[in-house]
Amino acid sequence: MNVLQRISLRFALLVSCLGFSIETPNAADLLNNFDLSTVSDVAARQAQGSLGQSTADRIAATVIQQGSDSQAFLTQTGLGSQALIQQLGGNHQAAMLQNGTELTAVILQSGQGHNASIIQRGSANQAAIHQYGAYNEALIDQNGTGLQGSIIQFGNNQSITVQQR
Repeated sequence: MNVLQRISLRFALLVSCLGFSIETPNAADLLNNFDLSTVSDVAARQAQGSLGQSTADRIAATVIQQGSDSQAFLTQTGLGSQALIQQLGGNHQAAMLQNGTELTAVILQSGQGHNASIIQRGSANQAAIHQYGAYNEALIDQNGTGLQGSIIQFGNNQSITVQQR
């Protein structure tokens, strides 16, 4: 079983344990579904408006990146939406911002030198980061009630921060 199959299997297990099903998204369901250039331009992007942003309820968004040195930034607002960022290779950056209720965020990264962040505001939200490789960093910051957060890392020299308020 290769790394991609193991990650996909673990994600399916995680989602089934959490009691959620991720539906296959249609292009029409994904608002502005394109890869954004850099995580370091977050402030500039916020000033530009709704790039990569979903505001409808029950939206499923998926980003899959292979190679190295890629960035993904996703925001969702509403009720019951789900987001997945999967990155294979090295030196990837992934960030998710979710504001609402019953939101699910999952970041899967395989390789080394990854950086993953999930920030959630609201109630009954769930966040999970799985990283396989060395020198990875993970952050989950949740504010609200009924929150669940999980970080799993395999490898050396890892960094984890989890905040729930």
